[in-house]
Amino acid sequence: LLSRGMPFSISAGVGFIALFGVAVLNGIVLITEFNQLKEAGVINIRERIMKGTRIRLRPVLMTAAVASLGFMPMALSNGAGAEVQRPLATVVIGGLITATLLTLLVLPVLYLWFENDDTNKKPKTKMRLPKFKKRKPKNNSTMKIILLLISLNVGVATLQAQTTISLKAAIDSALNQNPAAMAAKLKTSAAKALEASANEIPLTNISAEYGKINSVSNDTKFGLSQAVAFPVVYKRHKELLQAHTASFALNENVVKTELKKQVTFLYYQMLVLQKRKELLLQADSLYRNFSQKQNQRFKAGDANILEKTTAETQLMQVQSQLSQLDTDYKIVQVQFGRLLNSTVIFIPADDKVKIDVAQKPDAANYPAVKLKAQQQSIPLKEIEVIKTKSLPQFSVGYTNQSISGIQNVNGVDKSFTGANRFSAAS
Repeated sequence: LLSRGMPFSISAGVGFIALFGVAVLNGIVLITEFNQLKEAGVINIRERIMKGTRIRLRPVLMTAAVASLGFMPMALSNGAGAEVQRPLATVVIGGLITATLLTLLVLPVLYLWFENDDTNKKPKTKMRLPKFKKRKPKNNSTMKIILLLISLNVGVATLQAQTTISLKAAIDSALNQNPAAMAAKLKTSAAKALEASANEIPLTNISAEYGKINSVSNDTKFGLSQAVAFPVVYKRHKELLQAHTASFALNENVVKTELKKQVTFLYYQMLVLQKRKELLLQADSLYRNFSQKQNQRFKAGDANILEKTTAETQLMQVQSQLSQLDTDYKIVQVQFGRLLNSTVIFIPADDKVKIDVAQKPDAANYPAVKLKAQQQSIPLKEIEVIKTKSLPQFSVGYTNQSISGIQNVNGVDKSFTGANRFSAAS
């Protein structure tokens, strides 16, 4: 998940459950083969491990290969629902690779270790019980190994569910992954790219004619024209686009500033709730001890029912506050994760609940103030662009044609065909 940049999510947790099942089944297949070889008379543990691993190598590899290839399309999908499919398939495929190595390499070592441990254990005294003799299991090493592997895997999954994060890392993650910040950045980039359209000129006009122009013979005519506006038109239009780009850039700065403020607020709110929980836990311990003492005094007749009930009520109030605080903390965690656009449950890495007070910014340089000032200049630029629409346009053209027939050239009649071309520029 970390190598593919994916957080631990519900679908990834489901993938871990499926992975545990396949990994445990592979382990059972291998351990069962060891036990069968033991019953068949293979006493040497190392010989039993080498022979059993060689026999069960193909089933273990086939199980991992079939599951991995089956989940491969889900891991590489980009269509609808890929956000749910990719984490599940990634966990299963990556986990099966490591689980296969674990089954073939580490599991035999653990079997050797536990089997030797069970063999070397000797009872201190031998008791013969002809009746009611308790039947011992044939081998406890399988269950020991399975419980050990499951506990290790569950422990890793639990650690991945919550991640500590510093304030700086949280702000950087929010600026890079928050949808609002990403949208503001894309709008600025789009406006910057649109500035190049300020110098666009109208499309070139190409014309062609064919027919009887001068005589019964057919003539051809080709024309090329291009309209160009005054340079001031392009200048005013570019100034307007630059004003829009500056407005989007300032809006991006406003969004990032607000995002930083919200992340910082929620971060320190989680720290404050943690400190409050520590205080309430101390109070809970004190009131619980006090309630137990009052109950003992009441049973001994040294306290009345009112004192006992008061102590229990105070303990219940503290427990109620703890329950409400846990709910508030989870809500803040969810809001914090949404700002970071992540499904990971974050907990603060710092323990300082006092926020460093920054210097008061200059009102004129405040992002929101600068954005409003820039937005006021945009209508003025638009007025300047509208004024340029009344300016005339330049047009440059070129024509080339044939004039078939008799033409009088300097008092002499000459015959012209389609091969004779006449051109003009405008």
